[in-house]
This record gives sequence, structure tokens and C-alpha cells, in this order.
Amino acid sequence: MRSRRTRAGLVFAAMFVGATAAAQSAPTGIPVFFVENRDRHEASVRYHVDHTTGAVLIKDGAIVFREHGRADLRVEFPGSSAAAHATPEAALPTRVNYLIGREPDWRTGVPTFERIRYAELWPGIDLVLHGARGEVKYEFHVAPGADPRAIRMRWVGAQLAVGAHGSLHIGGDTERTDPAPVSWQGTERVPVASAFALASDATDEVGFAVGDYDRSRTLVIDPAFIVASGHLIPNMTSLQDIAVDATGAVYVGGAVLDAALMLQGVVAKVRPDYTAFDFITYVSGAKGSIVTGVAVDATGVYAAGNTSSDEQSFPVRAGPSLVYAGGGLDAFVCKLSLDGQSIRYCGYVGGTQVEGVRGVAVDGMGALWIAGQTDSPDYPTRGGPQTTMPGPAPGTLTKVAPDGRSLLVSGFIGGAGPAIQYCTDVDVDAAGDAYVVGRTLSDERSFPVMIGPMTTLQGVFDAFVMKVDGTSGTIHYAGYVGGALDEWTARIVVDRQGAAYVCGQTQSDEATFPIVRGPWPRAAVPPSQRGDGYLAKIKPDGSGFDYSGFLGGVAPLALAVDTSGRVSVAGNVIATPPYPVGGALSGAIAVAPDAVLLRIAQDGGHVEYGGYLGGHHVDSAHAVALGPTGAVHVAGVTRSSGTFPVRVGPNLLYGSQLQGSFLTKVGQTVAATPLAARPGASIAIDCVASEDVGLPFQVGTALGGGPITLPGQRRVDLSPDGVLQVSVDGTLPGVFRSYAGTVPANGQWTSTIVLPPFPALVGVNLFTAFLTFAPGHPGGIKSISNATPTTIVP
Repeated sequence: MRSRRTRAGLVFAAMFVGATAAAQSAPTGIPVFFVENRDRHEASVRYHVDHTTGAVLIKDGAIVFREHGRADLRVEFPGSSAAAHATPEAALPTRVNYLIGREPDWRTGVPTFERIRYAELWPGIDLVLHGARGEVKYEFHVAPGADPRAIRMRWVGAQLAVGAHGSLHIGGDTERTDPAPVSWQGTERVPVASAFALASDATDEVGFAVGDYDRSRTLVIDPAFIVASGHLIPNMTSLQDIAVDATGAVYVGGAVLDAALMLQGVVAKVRPDYTAFDFITYVSGAKGSIVTGVAVDATGVYAAGNTSSDEQSFPVRAGPSLVYAGGGLDAFVCKLSLDGQSIRYCGYVGGTQVEGVRGVAVDGMGALWIAGQTDSPDYPTRGGPQTTMPGPAPGTLTKVAPDGRSLLVSGFIGGAGPAIQYCTDVDVDAAGDAYVVGRTLSDERSFPVMIGPMTTLQGVFDAFVMKVDGTSGTIHYAGYVGGALDEWTARIVVDRQGAAYVCGQTQSDEATFPIVRGPWPRAAVPPSQRGDGYLAKIKPDGSGFDYSGFLGGVAPLALAVDTSGRVSVAGNVIATPPYPVGGALSGAIAVAPDAVLLRIAQDGGHVEYGGYLGGHHVDSAHAVALGPTGAVHVAGVTRSSGTFPVRVGPNLLYGSQLQGSFLTKVGQTVAATPLAARPGASIAIDCVASEDVGLPFQVGTALGGGPITLPGQRRVDLSPDGVLQVSVDGTLPGVFRSYAGTVPANGQWTSTIVLPPFPALVGVNLFTAFLTFAPGHPGGIKSISNATPTTIVP
């Protein structure tokens, strides 16, 4: 066997399908990975790459391209050595776990690899498969002295034709065109002319015609097949929830499409630096599943969702119920080990009709709360909130014991209304009491109203919020949130003081919606259209609002609250709102709806920053969570192929024909200090770094004392002299002077903001100054502290 060094030489590069993707710049990050086959495909498959429309199957004597609803496309290698086996290279840290079916059928710790090599497929010629830009690429490495004319590929069942410029047309069940190969030699990639060439004795075999090249050096021929791999997990078309642990690792839950176009529930762990998955774990059965909520603590990873799979095929183990109750859909709850490879408990929660789970939370003792809805009068109850079905299709709230074997609290939530009512989310306070939100059309005569925040149904559908005792299931408070038209509630978070934050969407305007010093005092969209988003903070005793208001044309789907009471809201654009405000997010909406991230000030009175997360197609943010250092993690789904703003990530390529999932980390804003200064004043801010951090920073100013907020800059550039030039709205200049370079550990420096001389403003104005890293900066802004104003020069 020749050494790799002496064999390195000439490379052919081409594609089977999807030439447009090859023109994109090659991103960094983890490439497509090859998964060792552990009974996921037929026994002859050694490795596979799954994607939304099928899979690429690696066998010892062939490569098979499998797509849903179509005949397999098989490539064989006539005249090749029978001893040339598919051998993996470059092991990746990701482990895949298939907890599908009963325990004997589970496959755990399945390894993944960057490359597959067929060594000496023909004398002196290797075939190497690897992932790049979302493609499975294959390269032929032709050693010095070897003959590239030995390479032959038979496309079983296809009719081949070579185009005028050396491309290959593949006819059959699926029409494909592979552009001409790109071939080169050496690390400097000296190009070599090459083209596909049909074998003279067959219409289904093809090789390569190669121009003059240095036969003392290796030649590389590189055709490639584009494989849909998604922005996050291959073929993950439904991302429902995320959670973050104490190390900053992110856990995502949702579903993928399998080869039979069935949804299979999945939970995955993404490393804190976003560079790789630690594990991807599938939890499902013969009729599929979907994970709708995830949570994590020091003892394990929790997942809950919905399934139609019965106990004969679902991985039930020590669950609340081990028997599928029927009705077409049951809720399920599951606790995984921290490495995702084993199940602590897994079972059903449901009656004989349809159930669904929409939100989850874990208390300090490891009990899992789930919120959802049911059609089952025999839904299992224990203690309440209500133990008899109050009306058709009410909401449900259930507490699962830490060992998963029983229900500690369970009951209905609803009234006598004639239509579906449901719970959408749940959170738990330090005392173990649960806070649940949902939607109802039942008025105060049948809905269990107690204290508030509002005690009278205002519209057809109102949102509701309820606090439930974690031991007895009794109601501490319950009331409505809404105006004269319809409301929907998405999420709830409770802070350390017991105040509950609720977000959702409303069609009510400011004349009837309960406005109390909210982020936006007026609805951005007329009620006759799609309405507006809202955010409300409920007093700890439930008696009213600390604040409540609109969100400026954003429909919120998730929220998170930091220890200071600032709220991060993720959702979608309803209208064109007046964003961005500060920060470093995108300043232009590409296509409505785009995903949006906002942060609301502690008093709820204004937006500290806001902007878009999206590409040139539809994008939607479904979940948000805060990391231990304050970074904001946003997850959702996207159809923006090639235009979503990817940076570092476990997978940077979109490829789904339906939609892909995304995960984004946004740096924390460090200082938000009100500064009383006249226009044109210089403000010096002393900063301290606790760890190594780097430039560039962002700076913004916001006019306080009223509802007006000056928009933040679109772009900040570091000039050679260390001055960051800032444009507040594109015309009014400001200058931010900062340390130029990388701030050393425990370093200190002073930054100066020169406020724009707004000529239309007179007198003393209250400004807010802040510093932030750009999104995607490693570690976010975690290392900055004590950013306070020390000098104001009028």
C-alpha cells in the first residue's frame, strides 16, 4: 500500500445534482455526517446519510440514492476490486441513539464520521466520500502512475447522455443532470481539463475523459450529489422547543421525517460553542411521534409530546401508564439520561380520546409538568385543578412524579364553552407551584375565575392565566387577559418573585385591551386584520398587571426572562414594525413572516433592542432560552435556502424541500444605563473584562422619557485608528471610541460615546447607552461587567 503522501495528486470534482449549491461559498462548521448502519436500513448498507426526501446509502459495492416514492438510483463500479470495502475516517463526537420500539430494538451510541473511503477500488485509485455545503461529495484520488480510464460507474436502471460541455444527463424515474467534473492536482489545485465520457459498450456506464496532467502527481476527480441536511438536524422539519443547561449546552426537541414520510420524535444536544452535536436521540414507535417540549436538569433530559404508537412498538418503560389508551393520539412523557443513550422512564398520559402536549416544565425535585388539551372524559385526574370534564375539549395540567411512575397532580382546565379550549404552556416557581396559560371562550359563570388578573371574559376567546398549587392541585388565582376581540396565548415564564410573564397575540385594540405601561401603547395592525402581539406581567398575587401592552407588529411564540426582569421575546412579523432598535440584528425584513427577537426593558415600558432573524423566504422563531452567561438562544424553522444568516453551527446548510430548522445565539447586551446628557455630549463608559474577548462591539443610543425610541445603527465598522463609526438612523452620525483589538483577561478600558447633535431636540434629554457583541461572536458578551458611565462632558 502506498503512503497517503505519495498518493496525493490530481482530483476530479463534479456534481450529480443541484449545481446551484456548489456556487455558494463554503461555510465552516460540521459537515454532513455518515452514520453507521445499525438496522436502520437493509443489512447490506454500511453507512447512511438521511435527509428530508430520502437517504444516501453506502454499501461495499455500490452507492444508492433513495428518494421517497421513487425507485432507487444505484451506482456500481464495474471492474473494481471485491476487496475494496467502505471504511470510515475522521470520527465525529456525535452519537446517534434510536430509542424506537421496545428495548431489544434500541440502538445506542451509534458513531458518526466525516468521510468514507474505498481504498484501491481500482489499482491506485481511491473513492472518497465526504460532506461539504450540504452535499455528499465523492472524489476519485488517482495515484501517480495509475490510469484514470479504469474508473467506470454503472447507473443501474438509468439512461445516460453526455452534454456538450462534459456534463452528464441521467434519465430514469428522476431526471438528473451532473455538471462537468472539476479536476485538479496538488494543494495549489492546479486545474486539469476533464469531462464525463460514456463507455463505448454500454449506455448506462460512464467514466472520465482527462486532459494532459502531471502523471507523477495525484489527480482528484470530484463528482457530488447534493443532499438535503437541514440547518440543524438532517430532515428536521419541526422544531418545537429548546432548553439550556448550566454549561450553556442547548437541547432541542421536535420531529424528523423518516423514509416512510412519518414524523419521528427527536431530542438533540448541541455543544455550547455550536460546533457539534453531542447526541441525537430518536424516541418513537411504529406510528410515529413528535416531541413538543424539552427540559433539562442535573439528573436528565425530559421530553414530552404526542404519539399514535401503541405499547407494542413505543419505548414504554416505567411510565405513568404503560398502555396506549387509544383515540388516535396520546400524550407521552419521557426522561432520558444526560448522554441521551438510555431511558429513565417513558409512558403515556391520556384517555380513550385524543390528547396533546403543548408545554413542559420541571420543578426543583425533578417532577415534570405538562400542559395541553384532551377530548377524553376519562383523562386521568388527581387533585385538580378540575377533576370532572367541564366542557368539550378542555385544557389539561398534569404533574408527573420524579420517578415517572405516577401522577401527583392532574386535572382539567376550562369552562362550559361549546368549542375547544386548551393550555399552551406551563412554568414552575421555586415553591413547586405551577403557572399555566391557555385560551378559553368560557365566561366567568363556568370558568374557575379567582382573583384575576381580569375576572370577566371580554371577547369571544380570551387568554387565561392560572396559578395551581404544586401539592394539592388547587387554584391560587385564575383570570383572563384580553379585550373585546380574540386573544391567543403562547408562553408563560415566572420569575423569582412569583410574577408571571405572558405573551400571545390579540385582535383587540387599545380601546379594550388592558394597557398598563406596555412596550407599545397602540396596536400596530388594525383589529380587522391580523392583530398584534402582546406582553403582560402579572402581579405575584394575580390581582392585576405590573405592565401590559402591544409588541409593535410582532406575534410572539416564546419568551424568556433574565434575573433582572428583562424579557426576550421571539416570534414572527405580523406587520412591518419600527425595528431594529439597537443591538446587532438584521435591520431589514426580507419576507413576511420573518423571525423576530426583541428584548423588553425591566419596567416593560420600551424595547431595548429588536431585529430580524431570517432569509429571503418564510422564517419562524418557535422557542427562546437564556444561557448561563446571558446569551439568548433562538430556535425555529426556515424555508430560506442559502439566504439564512448562518455562521458557526452544527450544520450550516439548508437542504429540505419542505423546511429546515435553525438555532441562533445572540450576544448579551451588557450595559443599559440611563444617561442624562445634552445632545452632542461625550459619555465615557468604564468597562472590565473577566475573560478574553474581542472586537467589534456595537453601540446604540435610545431616547428615553417617552414612547419615542431612536433606532439603532445598521452597521458598525472598526477603522484603523480604533474608532467605530456609528450611524444611528443612517443620517445622524455618532462616534464610539473603544479599545482597538482584543481585550485581555481582566483588562480594563474606557469607551466614549459622542451623542449625535439632534438639532430638532433642545434641553436635557435622557439617553440609554449600551455595548454588545455581534450575534454569533464566540461566548457572546458574557465577559463584560461594570459597564457604567463615569464621565459626562456637556
